Amino acid sequence: MEIYQITHEYAYDAEIWNVTSPMNPEEFELLIAYIQFEVNEIDEHVSLIHIDMVQRVLPLYGCKRTFDDILDDDDHDFDLHWIWESNTGKYDEILKMEKIPSP
Repeated sequence: MEIYQITHEYAYDAEIWNVTSPMNPEEFELLIAYIQFEVNEIDEHVSLIHIDMVQRVLPLYGCKRTFDDILDDDDHDFDLHWIWESNTGKYDEILKMEKIPSP
């Protein structure tokens, strides 16, 4: 299991939330982008903050909140705002993927 740090640059709460996940960093980032884009398809005026993602959505994909610290490793630090920004160019491609199955 990997440990990832989830943040959101513009969240009112600057708290860092850590989760464990069976996914590697590339899969985890793709999952977060996919979830954000799916939410946008439902209502473009809604966005998930990191707390929503950790508490409500990621558990559906085998992730659990942890209070363990991560190493200083940029590959394990995920900011929801920057994931959105860096994957927007692949928006349609990511949404056309087969649904990411939950465990």
